[in-house]
Amino acid sequence: MQQDNFSAKEALFIQQRYQILNLGRHYKEFSDSYLFCWANLVYPLLHDDASHGKMPHKLYDDQFYIPSSEVNKALELLDKKLTNKAPVDFLEVSKHIYSYEEGKAKLSYICRYLYLQKSLSSDFWDDFLRSAGDNLYAFMVSPFDRNKDIRFV
Repeated sequence: MQQDNFSAKEALFIQQRYQILNLGRHYKEFSDSYLFCWANLVYPLLHDDASHGKMPHKLYDDQFYIPSSEVNKALELLDKKLTNKAPVDFLEVSKHIYSYEEGKAKLSYICRYLYLQKSLSSDFWDDFLRSAGDNLYAFMVSPFDRNKDIRFV
C-alpha cells in the first residue's frame, strides 16, 4: 500500500479504525478483545455473530494485517487439538499455519485476541501459551490497557 495513493476503502478503514479506537479509549466502548484487534490489525472473527450487534469490521476484512482466514485457521486448529485432547505446542501450531518466521508473531497476536476473548479453556491456554516461551507468554496473557495499548500515531 503506498502512503500517497489510498483507495477509498483504505481511507474509510483508517477513519473507522480511528473512530473505534477513540471510542474505546475515551468512552469505554467495545470489549478489550475487540479493541485489541483494531489496535493491532487482527480481524476480530469471534465478533462476527449477531450477539455483538452491528460491528463495522466485516466490511474491511481485506484491510486487516491478519485477515479472518488466518484467524479462523488458527482457531479451528486449536479447537481441534483441544477436542482431541492432543498435546499442543505453540511452535508446532505456528509451523502448521505459516511457512515463515513472521508466522510466530502473527500467531501470537491471534492467540492474544482469543485469550482476551476468553475462548477455549483456561487450562488449555496455560499449557499452550507456556510452550511459546516466557516472552510471548507474558505478552499474550498481559491485560489489555486501553490507555497504553491504544496509540494514535
